Amino acid sequence: MFHPDDISAGFVSEPVAAARYDHASVSVHDVPRLLANQIPSGAFVLDVGCGTGATIAAYGKHVACKVLGIEPDSTRAEIARSRGIEVIHGLYLPEVNVQYGPFDVIVFADVLEHLSNPAAILHVARQGLKEKGFILVSVPNVAHWSVRLALLFGNFQHDNVGIMDATHLRWFTKQSAITFFERIGFTASCVGSSVNTGLPAYNRTPIFRRLSLDSRERILKPFVSVLPGLFGCQHVFLLRPTATKL
Repeated sequence: MFHPDDISAGFVSEPVAAARYDHASVSVHDVPRLLANQIPSGAFVLDVGCGTGATIAAYGKHVACKVLGIEPDSTRAEIARSRGIEVIHGLYLPEVNVQYGPFDVIVFADVLEHLSNPAAILHVARQGLKEKGFILVSVPNVAHWSVRLALLFGNFQHDNVGIMDATHLRWFTKQSAITFFERIGFTASCVGSSVNTGLPAYNRTPIFRRLSLDSRERILKPFVSVLPGLFGCQHVFLLRPTATKL
């Protein structure tokens, strides 16, 4: 099976680690809690590209739901299973919907940016939803101030993690994401933007790198609230199918 991290070769100095995202913020201002805020109690959730299960473990503390994960990388899938999460090792294909679905909620937490054809997998997800089901998506914000500043000086530097993760194939702003979702047959509403104080850019910036994560969050949260398109690290969207077909 194709390894999802192989595409980083040459863009960073060393191969990216499979478990590099084996952590998840517990902040109320980051993706796990933003997802939890939208998931109904008792929902049957499919988490596509669940990784090591760190995000599931984090949002699972705040909402009582049944979660099935699917992950193409064997190392990440095994770590997720060690957390007690039921995980399918493989790709999200229509057969998953037939065998395990339908689902109340399908989650793509920082997944679509890794795909060459995100529209196709969202079409599969659409077919796997219950009648009143919906999709939750988080995507990195390429219009973040750190990316804009780097481009101003002619820099486009890939990282092992974060917005500039070397395995990203697609790039989104808040509005471009909404436009994309609407064009392929969904209504989309942005339900939150993350602070993500652990972003590599903050660790490299003198004004932030000496501060604790809590201190960074206190400084950054008001800016994310007022200017999410500039200071939000990730945008979280709730998608519902419309009458338009893909």
